[in-house]
Amino acid sequence: MTDDDAEIRITLRLPAKLRDRLEYSAGMNSRSMNGEIVDRLDWSFDRSTKEMQALLDQISERDARIRELEAFVRPPAELSGADLAKTTKLLAEALDQVKKNTRQYVLAMRFLLEELVAQGKLDENGMRLAQRMITETGFLDHDEPDE
Repeated sequence: MTDDDAEIRITLRLPAKLRDRLEYSAGMNSRSMNGEIVDRLDWSFDRSTKEMQALLDQISERDARIRELEAFVRPPAELSGADLAKTTKLLAEALDQVKKNTRQYVLAMRFLLEELVAQGKLDENGMRLAQRMITETGFLDHDEPDE
């Protein structure tokens, strides 16, 4: 048996209502209380890693959309006069709103991830994703200062 496979015994205190819920769920899943607790803990670590990857994917998609909008804001040659000015103004306002919303989202995610890292609640994969999220969100590095 390797160190990774080694099992340890712990004493766990939890509210009676939570124990009852675990007991019920264990029975529904045809496993022991211990099996239910272990499965739920494993699931929570997998879930946090998957959720962080999904958030990184969303940020990447939003960043790509911003780049598309920035390219579109450049005035097309066929527009002129008042139409060009109005279109450019509307597109610039829309782009500013997208940047603001994305910036707030990224700041909130960075804060959450930094808290999870500080509390030691991420597994190795989660730590890598958190580090990537915190250090590689170039969106914040070249934008206006924090509000």
